[in-house]
Amino acid sequence: MVRTAFFFFAVPALALAQSVSFTPPRAPEVGLVVTESKLQDMNMDMAVTLPNGQTMDLPTAEKSSSKVRYEVLEVAEDGAMTQLKVTVEEESKSRAQGPQQQSKTSPLSGETFVLTKTEAGIEATTEAGEPLGPDKVEAATRGHGKLLGKDPKALNKFHEILEKDSYSVGDTIKVEGEKARRLFDDSGKGEMKDVTLTLTLASVEEVDGRQVALFDATMVMQGSPEPGMELKSEMSGQIGIFVDGSETYSMNVSGPLSMSANKDGMSMEGEGTMSLENKRTYSK
Repeated sequence: MVRTAFFFFAVPALALAQSVSFTPPRAPEVGLVVTESKLQDMNMDMAVTLPNGQTMDLPTAEKSSSKVRYEVLEVAEDGAMTQLKVTVEEESKSRAQGPQQQSKTSPLSGETFVLTKTEAGIEATTEAGEPLGPDKVEAATRGHGKLLGKDPKALNKFHEILEKDSYSVGDTIKVEGEKARRLFDDSGKGEMKDVTLTLTLASVEEVDGRQVALFDATMVMQGSPEPGMELKSEMSGQIGIFVDGSETYSMNVSGPLSMSANKDGMSMEGEGTMSLENKRTYSK
């Protein structure tokens, strides 16, 4: 079975030989179904200085989670996906800042829809071909439409750093600069200013009949998600990459996070932690 190049997943594995040679990403196959789960958790103690000089402590916690099922309906001759059926089983965010509590569920939660790449852009419809409601179209195209019309290599960028003919357990890869930023800056807005990624091959295992290289990972990232704000994180954990196709298999990392911001005469400084977890399962 040919599998697409843009999903993570994690299932019980069997240890294999300790040396691997990676192959480039491959085109997806019509009928492939991938279920993806994501969880991001952030907790931070913030100190705020108001324009009048008054200071206050503002503990902040943010959490987002999603579970989405993708089915590949159409693939172009160049290997790019041009049509997907998407079922959003769950997609939500919550934020607690001081005494204030907010939670938001995506308008797509519980919905199944079809995304199609056309000459005019990304079209979002129901399974019956009817237009989605106006409150759902933007969320559908913005959140999931970016998967369509792209070369498999553009959807999975880790092949760019796997340059050696083979890797053995204990080998280390260190990536910095523009190449490292391309791995993680999906916004296209240049939010990532500085990234250093260090991967050390820890083991090679078998998952669903395929070899997976499990790397101990350390990521140092510094970015500016909006003007006047600076974020820095130093996370460590594990990243798994399929040997055949160089697709990302899993990511589970966590570590300290710091933030500073100045806006409209108000300044904020924060220290805390962040964790990221991604899991994906394949079927057909």
